[in-house]
Amino acid sequence: MIKKILTVAVLIGLNLTLVGQTCQPDTSVKSPGYFPADLDTAIELSMYSMTVQVHSTRDTLVDNPFGGGQIAATIDSIIVDGVTGLPPGISYICNPSNCRFVSLKTHCINLFGTPTQGSAGNYPMVISVTAKATLAGGFKTSVTEQIRNFSIVVRDDNISSNQWVKANDGIKIYPNPSKSNLNIENLQNINGVIQVYNAEGKEIEKRLINGSQKISMNNERWVSGIYTIRLTFADGSVSHTQINKL
Repeated sequence: MIKKILTVAVLIGLNLTLVGQTCQPDTSVKSPGYFPADLDTAIELSMYSMTVQVHSTRDTLVDNPFGGGQIAATIDSIIVDGVTGLPPGISYICNPSNCRFVSLKTHCINLFGTPTQGSAGNYPMVISVTAKATLAGGFKTSVTEQIRNFSIVVRDDNISSNQWVKANDGIKIYPNPSKSNLNIENLQNINGVIQVYNAEGKEIEKRLINGSQKISMNNERWVSGIYTIRLTFADGSVSHTQINKL
C-alpha cells in the first residue's frame, strides 16, 4: 500500500560511536538519511559495540490505496520488529526500549556483544519494521518492510587486518548485475574456497578453487537481490565483494 515507505521515510543517520549497551540519542542528528552504510568490523572473542542514530521524516507521498496515483501521508512512527542476520554473540537494544521511533525525533539502536570463535564472515543484516502512517483524510494504515542496507563483517582473531583485506587484483567477477550466470576468472595459481551468501547471511553456494582459471555459477534460480561473494585463500586471507542478482 505504501510504496517503498522506508526508503522514503525510515531514513537513518549513522553516528559510529562506540558505547556500552545503552545508547543515547544524538539530538544533533536532524537531517534524514543514513551515512555511511558500512558498520565497523568486529573481531572474534572481542567486545563489539556500535550505536546507530535514527531520524525519520514525517511527510511523504504514498500510493493511494483507493486508486488515482499518489497522495500525501504522515508517518506517525516506525517500529523495529526485529533484526536478523546478526553474527553469533551479537544482539541489539533500542532507545526507547520498545523500539518505537516517533517521527521527527532522534532515537538509537545499539549493536553489541562478543562474536563467538569460528564466526568469521560477512553477515548482511535484515531489519524488519512496521511503519504507522496517516493518509490524507485521516485514514490510518501500516505496512511492514525490510531494510537491507547494513552488514557486519567479523574477522578471525588470528588474522591481521592486512590479511583480512586482501588485494584481489586480476580476479574478475562478472556480469554484475547478473541474471542467469556468474563468472569468476583469473583464479589460476590460487587455492581456496568461494562462498556465496544471500541478504540474510545464509550460505547458498560453495566452490573449491583448485587452480582453475574460471568458475561459472548458474544463478538463474537465485532470488533477486544483493549477494556477498567471499573468497578465502589458502594463506588464510579473505576478500569480499557484492553482486546484484536481477
